[in-house]
Amino acid sequence: DGMYDMTPGKVFSTALGALPKWQEYVASRAAEGLQERCVPQILAPEKSARTTPKVAFLFHGFTACPEQMREPARSLQLAGWYVVLPLLPGFGRAYTVANNTDEDTKDSRPLVFTDYVDGIPKDTDEYVAFATLVNEFRAEMTATTAVVGGLSLGGAVTTEVALQKPDHWDRAMIMNPAYAVNRGQDALMTTVAEVYHLLTLFYGSIDQDWGDGCYHDRQEPCYRGGVCFVDTQHITTMLSFGEKAWDKLFEKPGQDLVAQVQVQFISTHKDSAIDDYKVEQAFVQLESYNQKAPSFCYLPGSADHAWTNECVQGVRRKYGQPKEMYYWDAMKTHMTNFVSDGTNVPSKGTVRTKVDTGVWQTLFGHSYKDWPMCDAGIPQNACPAPTVTSATGEESYHSFVFSDTCKGGYFAEDNETCHVEYRALEDMDADNNFKGICDKGTFIRSGSWVWEDVVPQTILSE
Repeated sequence: DGMYDMTPGKVFSTALGALPKWQEYVASRAAEGLQERCVPQILAPEKSARTTPKVAFLFHGFTACPEQMREPARSLQLAGWYVVLPLLPGFGRAYTVANNTDEDTKDSRPLVFTDYVDGIPKDTDEYVAFATLVNEFRAEMTATTAVVGGLSLGGAVTTEVALQKPDHWDRAMIMNPAYAVNRGQDALMTTVAEVYHLLTLFYGSIDQDWGDGCYHDRQEPCYRGGVCFVDTQHITTMLSFGEKAWDKLFEKPGQDLVAQVQVQFISTHKDSAIDDYKVEQAFVQLESYNQKAPSFCYLPGSADHAWTNECVQGVRRKYGQPKEMYYWDAMKTHMTNFVSDGTNVPSKGTVRTKVDTGVWQTLFGHSYKDWPMCDAGIPQNACPAPTVTSATGEESYHSFVFSDTCKGGYFAEDNETCHVEYRALEDMDADNNFKGICDKGTFIRSGSWVWEDVVPQTILSE
């Protein structure tokens, strides 16, 4: 599959060079005992593309592994790129499995997975040092063009890597960066995170289970790599590192970055994990330097946070693309185009978000801003996307028009069923219907965009 054999002691040479630092890094991580899906990798293009080598580094997110970036990596490999998939520090060690003997939990979780997480950073300097190491990997490569990108924690690492050595990189793709925990959109998550942070000051650390979704995705058919168990010091360290990287964008390193590196931001509207507002601010700040113009667009919320995952909710993309992943093929193409020639991810439509998140604005009213929506490959025969305004008239969202001409795509052939996603599941009845609120037919949950507070009379045609 074009992946190099990195067995320690094996003769290793590529058109990129002998890469001694990379080989030393892979050997040291392998000595820890890694999960198969977490081994650092280099994917190579066809031989005809190796004469003028170009390289892309892609970083996975928190608790994940290099496999999280395998799909976009494959696309780049086919487009003639060497793709480096490092393993972030401390992640990816092999876990043990045993039968669950706990009477209270064994029915829902018949197996017990024990993760080894002692090496996951509890000091932000470890992530900074890793970014420095990545720049050393790049320096020993003979590639004529180099691009760096990452998702979530990997997005924050991408930011730090590019800030340290902007002259090493031509482009940076920063996806859903973990600059801060989700705040403006999810007050509960913010409260929990801050309470945990205070508790860790007194008790050292608190165990954090990543939930049933992570547990089940470790098994057939997903076999997810990574960890499902961390402690709160790991989380707070990640967020502190992301915030420090974000802060640098507002100082001279940020200006130096955008003077030399073309930056593409991508995030998910109302991301369930990270703070969208921080991403918006980062984009605006880089844009204000009037250097290489950065680009930014939002994916629809149905993509959620870890949208590059190869396996989602027990469905592997290679076994057929479910409707919830309608964006996947288009976004792989857009990512490949940006990495290859700097073509910004195209947009289609807009989404409105809150500009202010402070207490004063919460009490006395927010201001809003429209942002580009990534052109996420909605089928040609799907209905057009109008503006949908909430009952208060303050926010607009995207949906499909419900009309007599709306057939195919995400709509039934009889045009009696409007397939759209409604994220507020409490508004669904037992049959997964939207309690009859639809201009025509039955409103069911599938794979597009509709948000909170939508009522029938607010649906506007184009």
